[in-house]
Amino acid sequence: MEGTFDLVIVLGAHVGRNESGKWDLAPHTRMRTQAATIAAKKGVARHILLTGGFNVGVRYGEWLSEDIYNQANRDPNRRKPDFSAEAKVKARAYVSEAQVMEDHMWSVPNNMITREENSSTTEENAKFCIAKALGINPRLKTVAVLTQLYHHRDGAIRLFTDEFSKIGITPADLYAEDLLVCDDPEECIPMICEYYSKPKGSKPRLQYDVKDMKRKMVSGESVRDTNAVQLS
Repeated sequence: MEGTFDLVIVLGAHVGRNESGKWDLAPHTRMRTQAATIAAKKGVARHILLTGGFNVGVRYGEWLSEDIYNQANRDPNRRKPDFSAEAKVKARAYVSEAQVMEDHMWSVPNNMITREENSSTTEENAKFCIAKALGINPRLKTVAVLTQLYHHRDGAIRLFTDEFSKIGITPADLYAEDLLVCDDPEECIPMICEYYSKPKGSKPRLQYDVKDMKRKMVSGESVRDTNAVQLS
């Protein structure tokens, strides 16, 4: 890992009710949450900031079995996101992404975790995190943004770099895949390869080279520069 950061910001994602009716994490959200737990336990992060607001009915339905709304406009028959004030008010009847993520980080002390619960997009994650970050540590110097490879390729790290440059900080990009493999390569390498066997991302849609990714993970390299082909 790249050393200890004053703050690791974990980007929120899809949550919903599972088959038992309990609030749970979608697979990609679980990867980020598990990686955040590893970052806390291995000393990569002094503090964790979980992002993600109340997005049921805004970006996805109540149940994990439902499709995420059509954010990338790839399926004209799929419901589109609803960022209206009315939808956001109704969403408050449910739980935030950050809350569900924290509930699954039971092994991390509560005083190491702060939640940002007003965002509905990655752009808002970046915008709303600065005040939270400075509230945690007014002398903040080192920040990392934790998400998956495809999300950083989509521009997540650029958005945070643009926002945090306003307070003189250049955040590092931290990859959930790298943390997971560092902690348990035998279990996580096959899981990550399976996850990337299908195209990921939206700006643009990419098919990642799973063989190249596996080679990097087995040899202890970061997945950061994994080869990928842009799809039409």
